[in-house]
Amino acid sequence: MLSAEQIAVICHETLRAHEKQVTGKLVPPWDVLPVVTKAVCIAKVRYVLSKPKTDIGPQAVYDFCRPEGAPQFDNLSNHRQEQVFLFRGIVNSLSGWT
Repeated sequence: MLSAEQIAVICHETLRAHEKQVTGKLVPPWDVLPVVTKAVCIAKVRYVLSKPKTDIGPQAVYDFCRPEGAPQFDNLSNHRQEQVFLFRGIVNSLSGWT
C-alpha cells in the first residue's frame, strides 16, 4: 500500500491538472508547496484512510480541514465540490477501497 504522503502527492497533482484544465489556473507542483499546505493534504488523506469508505462523505472530508470563515460545503461552486469528490475517490482507490 502507498503511504499517506504518496497518496497526498497523487491527489495534489491530479487536482492540480484538473484545476488547470477546468479554470486555466496554475497551481504549484507538490515539491514547491509550503510545508503547512503539504501537511494539511497529508492529514486529509489520513482522515479518509481512518474511516471506512461508507462512513465518510465529501462534506466530512471538506469540513475536516475547513479554515475558519471558509464557506460551507453546500456553498462551494460545483467545481470545488468536484475536487472534494475527486480527492476522496483517489484516496479510496489507491488504498484499495474501490
